[in-house]
Amino acid sequence: MTMQQADLMEQVSDAAFGLKYLKKLPEVDSSQIAVVGYSWGGLAGVVLGMTHTDIDAVISLDGSEFHHYGTDAKEDSLFNQISHDFVSNKTPYLRLESSSTEDQATIDSVYNFNTVLQGPKQIYKILNTSHGDFSVYPTIVKQSGGCPAEKSYKIITQLVTGYCSQILKQTPPNAFTDTIRKEEGRTLKTILTNYHTP
Repeated sequence: MTMQQADLMEQVSDAAFGLKYLKKLPEVDSSQIAVVGYSWGGLAGVVLGMTHTDIDAVISLDGSEFHHYGTDAKEDSLFNQISHDFVSNKTPYLRLESSSTEDQATIDSVYNFNTVLQGPKQIYKILNTSHGDFSVYPTIVKQSGGCPAEKSYKIITQLVTGYCSQILKQTPPNAFTDTIRKEEGRTLKTILTNYHTP
């Protein structure tokens, strides 16, 4: 997958096709839909949420919608082409981002995706993580070798499932809010929230 707009829209089309298929299954509650995307898939999930009114929440796992300028001029140019098509979005949005600082020296600015978000939004930095920690692969590799998984993956999983319960089902007890309160300052840091938790 490249940063070409055509590749991004192919991911969005694939997700829309999958969504259409899932809605036909009797065991799927299609009245409450959350889209979860990792990395470039986070941006694809956001675009899907902008273009499909039946999406009830978007969860971005260290997604590319907050583009870091200055590391690659070609990628900067490609992102600029994509970002011109962003439209205001009121879909509830959760972003979990890494705390990696490996490219900080070359980053000169970050695209402020917050200006597009008009609905409830929450952004949390997961401490002591890199971009790859949001994928299941590091956990699978460690566990297959008999090593314990990183605690960060467990926290990320708890936050995603808790957020879906909070936004989609609105069922107490609120695992998302409880995890945020418990882990604030320990494994995560609040960057932005305009969502008032109970």
